[in-house]
Amino acid sequence: MPARFSQVQAPPGAFAAILRAVDSLGWQIGRTRLVHLLKGRICHEMVALGYTDNPYHGALAACTPAQIDSFIHRLIHSGYLHAARGPRPFLRVTPKGAARLAASDPGSTRSFPRARTTAPLDQLTGTVGPHGL
Repeated sequence: MPARFSQVQAPPGAFAAILRAVDSLGWQIGRTRLVHLLKGRICHEMVALGYTDNPYHGALAACTPAQIDSFIHRLIHSGYLHAARGPRPFLRVTPKGAARLAASDPGSTRSFPRARTTAPLDQLTGTVGPHGL
């Protein structure tokens, strides 16, 4: 794994927030828009697409966009997220990621409470290595 992916310690719940944000959407999202969603960016495009109403909008507001992107890359390289290639690349939660989400919160992986109104997500913390969270 390239050194740039392992330089920053993820805050508690960062990986869970990323997986849950991707899983909470009923449509595909690219890496850049996901970074904007998690950072809490508010602009016409984000409002028009409904991202500002997503429970994970601003979940990683304390992180820089580069850090959030690095966390996303770690999840891709660890097999929790899949980055589809093509003219409109997008992310999706892999079966491995879905299993981890289900294990951290029994029940449907799409029924998570709003990130802004709950205690920090502490089920998935620390760094992601090649063997998992």
